[in-house]
Amino acid sequence: MKSRMLYSLDYAGEKFNASGSLLYSPVLQGFGNVESNGVQITDTNLGSSLGQILLSEQISSVQIPMDFDEAGNRLFLITNRGLTIVNLVTPPLSIGYLSPATGPASGGTTVKIRGSGFQPGATVTFGGTTVPGTFVDSSTLQVSTPSGSAGGGRVSIQNPDGTSYSLDASFTYQ
Repeated sequence: MKSRMLYSLDYAGEKFNASGSLLYSPVLQGFGNVESNGVQITDTNLGSSLGQILLSEQISSVQIPMDFDEAGNRLFLITNRGLTIVNLVTPPLSIGYLSPATGPASGGTTVKIRGSGFQPGATVTFGGTTVPGTFVDSSTLQVSTPSGSAGGGRVSIQNPDGTSYSLDASFTYQ
């Protein structure tokens, strides 16, 4: 089965996932060393570390040493032993962006939410009002917005397993 590769933003050896909310960056070995023995995963929305994946081989110092598959389940790295594939058992729940990110206060806007770790049966809350999400894939939910008050509001996702994630001011009612 052929994997579809995504090309993502590359900044100083760091890579953002498709949603733009998870940052994969090399774990450097000492000051100025461009080789790495692992990958640090950071939630850019919360500014917190989600952990590290340590490798027995070094990540090469080529311009773009890593990429990932569309669902965020596999990380592809060029190491000193060739291509290394890291299978991420469960990508963490995150929200990258909403499209569109604005809509009328009366509700009814169809919104696509991109992120990672979504499960079938997930619910989405817009400023305190919960609506069911339509599961497209583990990186995409689609919802119809409820009515709300003018201004920016928090959007939260809750998976059936109890995990949840919120992103402040991510949808603006006009």
